[in-house]
Amino acid sequence: MKYIFPLLIFILLYPGMSHGATAADISNAFDNYLEEGAELYTGGNYQEAESRFLAALKLSNRLPLRDERKSVILYNLCALYSHISKFERAERFGLQSIVVSKELSGEISDNTARAFNNLADVYNNTKEYDKAESMLVRAQDIWTKVHGERHIDVAKVMTNMGKLNIDRKNYAAAEKYLVKAIEIKKLLPDQDYASIATSYSHLAEIKSHQGDYAKAEEYLQENIRIRKRHQGEEHPMLGAEYNDLGLLYMQTNRLDKAEEYYLKSLELNYKIRGQYHKEVATNYLNLGDLYVAQERMVDADRMYRLAQVIYEKIYGAGHINLSIVYGKLGYLNATMKNYAEAYKYYSDDMAISKKHLSENDPDMITLVENLKYLEEKLIKGPKQ
Repeated sequence: MKYIFPLLIFILLYPGMSHGATAADISNAFDNYLEEGAELYTGGNYQEAESRFLAALKLSNRLPLRDERKSVILYNLCALYSHISKFERAERFGLQSIVVSKELSGEISDNTARAFNNLADVYNNTKEYDKAESMLVRAQDIWTKVHGERHIDVAKVMTNMGKLNIDRKNYAAAEKYLVKAIEIKKLLPDQDYASIATSYSHLAEIKSHQGDYAKAEEYLQENIRIRKRHQGEEHPMLGAEYNDLGLLYMQTNRLDKAEEYYLKSLELNYKIRGQYHKEVATNYLNLGDLYVAQERMVDADRMYRLAQVIYEKIYGAGHINLSIVYGKLGYLNATMKNYAEAYKYYSDDMAISKKHLSENDPDMITLVENLKYLEEKLIKGPKQ
């Protein structure tokens, strides 16, 4: 029961700028590029978002020397590249954002804490957990000095510490951080209900890992209740919450309930985010897995291919997410004894995975074993 929380994208306030442009023209154009990029990012149009952010980055060299927006564009590029799994670029911009934030805002400042917090998310995604923890400790220390312990940013970084410990499978520590984060958030005069709901989602993930599915379901339902009451019936995050509940029902073999919530998630994501969005692709993949479990192979194949189309459109060929689709199509065809098709898809999976994973990675080891198995089947002849 896991979904990734995107790094915070800052929206401030496009035309190309001539060298004779005034300072106000440059400032307005920078803000327009930043705002357009953030909107495109939220809508899942990552290639266009990247072009706007890079245009803003180019213009940032013409902003006043001490303009703190120079660090904002670096945050956004770090967030974008982390979200689309281009982690080397994400790290590069994240490190730059720390340097620039310290220079422009000082060591003990919101901007610098935010830069550390964002880079921690990159390292968490690349499973460099010690580095991620170091970044989060720095962010928490700065925000505590700036705001005191009872502040939303301190609570949010503690939530991120909880998420980090979940990924480390240190569930007791994760639960401690998340419970403390919820306590802080509920004490604040202006409660951040979205952040509280997020913490409940992480607690549900912990209970699911621990096999306490009843408690996990309780936490997820509380998450959904909070979001509906305070953010509305069609808030974008509800798509993720419905999906998580579907995953829980899938884990507990309540397949009809799983399909109900997967379809609710798909309907909402499609309506709000559009046809070609990462979350919609996730819905198709999960529905495909469900249909495989129900032995509805034709339906499963259709779902996987719909996800493939989305990934190819938003990421392009060769992206790591496409290897996930190829692996699922490979398994589906192997199950149906279509060994030649299965071998083709697993080979496509290998072509991408070997660029991103080491030979000792468990997924690579499994992939090699699958290809060897299919080679043996193909030598013996099809449909055996």
